[in-house]
Amino acid sequence: MKILIFIAIFFGLANCSIVFANASYGNESQKTVNIVLDEQFRTLMHIDTIGDIHVAFDLNSSITYFTSNDCEDCLFYGQESEITPYQCQPQNNCIKQSDFTGLQIGDYIASGDIIALPMVLDRIIFYLEEVYYVKKLTPTTLNPSTYQSQQIGLLIARDNQKVYDSQIFNSLAKQGKIDKISYSLYYSENNYHLTIPGYDRKLISQYFNDLSLGYSKISEKIIQYDFNASVEFCGKNIVELVSVEINPRVDDTLFSLNENYFNNFKQIIEEQRLLPDLSLFTAQNQSKWSKLIDQFTFSIKLNIDQSGNLPKPKNFEFFYPADQFMMKKSSDSENYYTIRVNFVKDLNRITLGKRILSKMLYYIYYDEQKNIKIALAPLKPKTLLRQTSYN
Repeated sequence: MKILIFIAIFFGLANCSIVFANASYGNESQKTVNIVLDEQFRTLMHIDTIGDIHVAFDLNSSITYFTSNDCEDCLFYGQESEITPYQCQPQNNCIKQSDFTGLQIGDYIASGDIIALPMVLDRIIFYLEEVYYVKKLTPTTLNPSTYQSQQIGLLIARDNQKVYDSQIFNSLAKQGKIDKISYSLYYSENNYHLTIPGYDRKLISQYFNDLSLGYSKISEKIIQYDFNASVEFCGKNIVELVSVEINPRVDDTLFSLNENYFNNFKQIIEEQRLLPDLSLFTAQNQSKWSKLIDQFTFSIKLNIDQSGNLPKPKNFEFFYPADQFMMKKSSDSENYYTIRVNFVKDLNRITLGKRILSKMLYYIYYDEQKNIKIALAPLKPKTLLRQTSYN
């Protein structure tokens, strides 16, 4: 099978079926691929049998899948306008490798074929192997979420000696298109900018610092990284230790915090005699102030890994002054300010996306000992062509 794949590459793949429209390839000697993704962490892709479609990426999943046009269940559980089946055809150099069953994709169990298919990142042709080609879908809950018809996993992970790197990295590396497995990511001008592998040194003003890192193994193919952090409100500690997840596909316009932290907020607000003057202050309802409260600052401090001999700062602080932590609401009947917090029951982590990635370059890589490292470095101000607005 692998011989067939490399023969197809050798002859140029005249009928390549999938092309990334928002991608470019840097200096070939540097072997760097750059992809632009939208607010939903999707990029535009051209498929000969379909046309232009959006495909989503997932930082925490190693699963790359496409949907067969034979999958009637997929059409039923998906959003009709978003379902874009892919036809795996030999004349387009799509090759079946094997079958699969029992693959969990969101709220569904999927089965179908495992395929290898050609892709183009700008001018660079490569075969993406071990892609799941979904032909049957079974929901695992009574009210499943909407099925998404295609995804490319970006997971880089290992558990002891077992490696869970996504196939896009393995395929590019094996075919000599990249020389190491890593990527970097940042947010600017309403888009995410993904570089595989490595990072652009011109973007950052300081060296990287590795984060204090933990992870949750959700399944054999989904691993979620957690970063240790503390939280402050009005300059006072609210949470001594909390897990933070970075996920660009989650809307972080509001901070979602565990409901147990509500009393900590309330105590500080009462001490400063700054309770809302237009409503009660409760965890369930939006609290209302008639004006901006300058004292209402908010910060998240991500802990930096202190291993090694060189001195390092203790944390990265993401500070939000009152005009960023509060928002103004206006209607025909009232005008008021409220805080950007949702208090949620049984929430065990804070999830952030563009709030961090608009200020920092995110970099995941293997160190010399083959350990996974995730690091941040401040972006140069000129990189932020337009500061993200949360008003």
